[in-house]
Amino acid sequence: MLLYIVLFIVGRFFYKTANDNDKNGWAHGILSIVVFFIGTNVASILIVLAFSAFADDATDLPGEFSLIFMALPFGFLACWGLYKLLFYNWSKEEKFNENIIDEIGK
Repeated sequence: MLLYIVLFIVGRFFYKTANDNDKNGWAHGILSIVVFFIGTNVASILIVLAFSAFADDATDLPGEFSLIFMALPFGFLACWGLYKLLFYNWSKEEKFNENIIDEIGK
Protein backbone atom coordinates (compact mmCIF):
# COMPACT_ATOMS: atom_id res chain seq x y z
CA MET A 1 0.00 0.00 0.00
CA LEU A 2 2.88 2.32 0.77
CA LEU A 3 4.23 1.71 -2.74
CA TYR A 4 0.98 2.94 -4.31
CA ILE A 5 1.18 6.17 -2.30
CA VAL A 6 4.80 6.69 -3.34
CA LEU A 7 3.99 6.05 -7.00
CA PHE A 8 1.05 8.45 -6.85
CA ILE A 9 3.19 11.22 -5.35
CA VAL A 10 6.03 10.72 -7.83
CA GLY A 11 3.68 10.58 -10.82
CA ARG A 12 1.72 13.60 -9.64
CA PHE A 13 4.88 15.64 -9.16
CA PHE A 14 6.09 14.92 -12.69
CA TYR A 15 2.58 15.50 -14.08
CA LYS A 16 2.42 18.99 -12.54
CA THR A 17 5.97 19.84 -13.59
CA ALA A 18 5.32 18.78 -17.18
CA ASN A 19 2.08 20.77 -17.36
CA ASP A 20 3.85 23.85 -15.98
CA ASN A 21 6.32 23.59 -18.87
CA ASP A 22 3.63 22.98 -21.52
CA LYS A 23 4.53 19.31 -21.99
CA ASN A 24 2.39 16.17 -21.94
CA GLY A 25 1.69 15.57 -18.26
CA TRP A 26 0.40 12.01 -18.52
CA ALA A 27 3.40 10.82 -20.50
CA HIS A 28 5.85 12.29 -18.02
CA GLY A 29 3.88 10.97 -15.05
CA ILE A 30 3.95 7.44 -16.45
CA LEU A 31 7.62 7.85 -17.42
CA SER A 32 8.48 8.75 -13.83
CA ILE A 33 6.78 5.61 -12.52
CA VAL A 34 8.61 3.46 -15.07
CA VAL A 35 11.94 5.06 -14.14
CA PHE A 36 11.16 4.48 -10.44
CA PHE A 37 10.57 0.77 -11.08
CA ILE A 38 13.67 0.46 -13.24
CA GLY A 39 15.78 2.15 -10.54
CA THR A 40 14.49 -0.10 -7.77
CA ASN A 41 14.80 -3.29 -9.85
CA VAL A 42 18.36 -2.54 -10.95
CA ALA A 43 19.28 -1.70 -7.36
CA SER A 44 17.67 -4.92 -6.12
CA ILE A 45 19.68 -6.98 -8.59
CA LEU A 46 22.91 -5.23 -7.62
CA ILE A 47 22.18 -5.65 -3.89
CA VAL A 48 21.49 -9.37 -4.30
CA LEU A 49 24.67 -9.80 -6.37
CA ALA A 50 26.71 -7.92 -3.76
CA PHE A 51 25.26 -9.99 -0.91
CA SER A 52 25.75 -13.26 -2.78
CA ALA A 53 29.37 -12.36 -3.58
CA PHE A 54 30.20 -11.81 0.09
CA ALA A 55 27.79 -14.27 1.73
CA ASP A 56 28.85 -17.71 2.86
CA ASP A 57 25.55 -19.36 2.04
CA ALA A 58 22.05 -18.49 0.85
CA THR A 59 20.76 -17.85 4.38
CA ASP A 60 22.79 -14.63 4.59
CA LEU A 61 20.86 -13.03 1.73
CA PRO A 62 18.36 -10.31 2.71
CA GLY A 63 14.67 -11.07 2.77
CA GLU A 64 12.21 -9.63 0.29
CA PHE A 65 10.89 -7.00 2.70
CA SER A 66 14.33 -5.67 3.61
CA LEU A 67 15.43 -5.80 -0.02
CA ILE A 68 12.53 -3.55 -1.00
CA PHE A 69 13.47 -0.96 1.60
CA MET A 70 17.12 -1.08 0.57
CA ALA A 71 16.18 -0.49 -3.08
CA LEU A 72 13.66 2.35 -2.52
CA PRO A 73 16.28 5.11 -2.23
CA PHE A 74 17.70 4.08 -5.61
CA GLY A 75 14.26 4.46 -7.18
CA PHE A 76 14.00 7.96 -5.73
CA LEU A 77 17.51 8.71 -6.96
CA ALA A 78 16.58 7.60 -10.48
CA CYS A 79 13.48 9.84 -10.42
CA TRP A 80 15.54 12.75 -9.13
CA GLY A 81 18.05 12.22 -11.96
CA LEU A 82 15.23 12.17 -14.51
CA TYR A 83 13.79 15.35 -13.00
CA LYS A 84 17.13 17.15 -13.18
CA LEU A 85 17.63 16.01 -16.78
CA LEU A 86 14.18 17.18 -17.84
CA PHE A 87 14.48 20.46 -15.93
CA TYR A 88 17.84 21.15 -17.58
CA ASN A 89 16.46 20.42 -21.06
CA TRP A 90 13.31 22.47 -20.48
CA SER A 91 15.23 25.45 -19.10
CA LYS A 92 17.38 25.57 -22.26
CA GLU A 93 14.33 25.89 -24.51
CA GLU A 94 13.63 29.39 -25.70
CA LYS A 95 10.09 30.57 -25.19
CA PHE A 96 8.30 31.52 -28.40
CA ASN A 97 7.13 35.15 -28.47
CA GLU A 98 4.43 35.88 -31.05
CA ASN A 99 4.69 39.66 -30.62
CA ILE A 100 8.18 39.72 -32.13
CA ILE A 101 6.98 37.99 -35.31
CA ASP A 102 4.14 40.48 -35.71
CA GLU A 103 6.60 43.40 -35.52
CA ILE A 104 8.96 42.10 -38.23
CA GLY A 105 7.13 43.60 -41.24
CA LYS A 106 6.49 47.02 -39.70
